[in-house]
Amino acid sequence: PLRISFVALAHEEPPVKVAYAIGRKVGNAVARNQIRRRLRALMDNFNPQPHPGNYLIKCGLETGNLSYDQLQHHLHQALDRAGAFA
Repeated sequence: PLRISFVALAHEEPPVKVAYAIGRKVGNAVARNQIRRRLRALMDNFNPQPHPGNYLIKCGLETGNLSYDQLQHHLHQALDRAGAFA
């Protein structure tokens, strides 16, 4: 349900910047904001921290049905696929 695009910056130790793409088909505004808040909290408290750079987290249609723990699991998998820890 999550796909991540990652762009590393050439600068030394740039901050981690995250943008969220959550379409209207995922749910109403309340549901989309809840997903955004959960993802923001997960990224802020992620251990180990992903590499500095720009991240775009794209949420699929089924993202609105995920629990917090499931969302955390999918986020970790998506970050791993994007090379955020390598």
